[in-house]
Amino acid sequence: MSKVQNVKQITGNKMKTLILSLVTLFLVTSINSTTFAQPKQKFHKKMFKERMIEKLNLTKEQGDKISDLRSDHQKKMADFKAELEKAKIDMRDLRDNSDLSRAEMISAVEKVNNIKNKMALERTNHRMDVYELLNDEQKEIWREHEPFRDNMKMGFKKGDFGYGKHGRMRQRIFDND
Repeated sequence: MSKVQNVKQITGNKMKTLILSLVTLFLVTSINSTTFAQPKQKFHKKMFKERMIEKLNLTKEQGDKISDLRSDHQKKMADFKAELEKAKIDMRDLRDNSDLSRAEMISAVEKVNNIKNKMALERTNHRMDVYELLNDEQKEIWREHEPFRDNMKMGFKKGDFGYGKHGRMRQRIFDND
């Protein structure tokens, strides 16, 4: 083997090792970021909830009632989520059917949307049930720090349309007025 071929072989091996190392690093980084993202969000949500309970300075009676309300709410939401999942599966099966009709598809979409509306109403009723247990001072703290407001939850301010194709499209439409 000549010196030139030997140098090319050594350089090629170093490149392969470098590429393999970079791919491995990329995979490890992407797996870690997606694996730990959700627990981190749950941790922040739990910490916010604990701080909120502390700020509200709930009485024992209020705490017990809220705990009961929360338990009932979680059971209802679990039922809604199961119903929603079944409706989505039915809609997917319908889409896969070769005899797809407009009326059936619209009916399936309406069923899914109806369940989502029930979930939204249940969430709102639960929040209002908790809110109505509070005294005037606690209500003021709740209104100042409530995490459920759309602008806080979605991460944008009043008049902002968010990101993504549809957000930009609406922004363009309203900018042209």
